[in-house]
Amino acid sequence: MVQWQFWETERDGDAWLRNPGDKHGAVVYTTAAPDGRSVRHRIMVVTQAWVVREMKKLGPYPLAASLVLPSVIVLRDAVGEELRQQLNKALADGGKLLDSMSTVLEP
Repeated sequence: MVQWQFWETERDGDAWLRNPGDKHGAVVYTTAAPDGRSVRHRIMVVTQAWVVREMKKLGPYPLAASLVLPSVIVLRDAVGEELRQQLNKALADGGKLLDSMSTVLEP
């Protein structure tokens, strides 16, 4: 299992787990570089409901507005422990592709 923590405070992370459709979250996780040093990554995490809500803000006309997202993990709608388990699986299964899309944090 990949070790991770919420980018914000644990309190903010718990608030996101309770009501993830209203806000986005971000997590930091650590991987091992080929030379053995630890590399910290940050990536945004959202649910389907959050994406749908944000897309509805775009308006009816082409080019009227846009939604620019950084690298993001989109999880099925859930709350609490089920959401945490989905995130565990996504981070564990993501591998090098996920690592290449995340923001690498300086030590």
